[in-house]
Amino acid sequence: SNERVPLSPSMRMVFEINSLKNATPATVSRAGILYINEVDVGWRPLVETWVQGRENATERNNLPSLFDRYIEALVEMTRRGYKEVTSIRLINKVSTLIYLLEGMLPLVPEGKMSPETIESIFTFSAMWAFGGPMIIDKSGDYRKKFSEDFGTTFGVKFPKEGLCFDY
Repeated sequence: SNERVPLSPSMRMVFEINSLKNATPATVSRAGILYINEVDVGWRPLVETWVQGRENATERNNLPSLFDRYIEALVEMTRRGYKEVTSIRLINKVSTLIYLLEGMLPLVPEGKMSPETIESIFTFSAMWAFGGPMIIDKSGDYRKKFSEDFGTTFGVKFPKEGLCFDY
């Protein structure tokens, strides 16, 4: 449309796009677009950087193995047979998991911070980051399916009544 958006020197514009399928070379060069393929980079650099920045040594020592144990298993578990409200990229789910951890880990008193406590908080966060977007519609109850599969895959025990999201 050849419209120009005036920006002051202190303003920056960031474009977050799914693909460059419809972008012209002129658009890419003028906007200075850098496309990073999620498959090439993956979620690990984000997690490694975040874990290194944690001040608590117990967290730094225990969180990497939890990410290794849960993320790929959750990706495999939800690859087929699930329906989300909207398509959410893996990096966004991992970011949500990190945000939940950042919100809950500081609430644990220093003397109570143990590997078991960290795993409980991690499990809760992973459950919501990956299961939260699941929907209930006429084709099925994907939240219930996630709750059952999550308990089976990770050996997490929830009461029979309700879903994992209720606890």
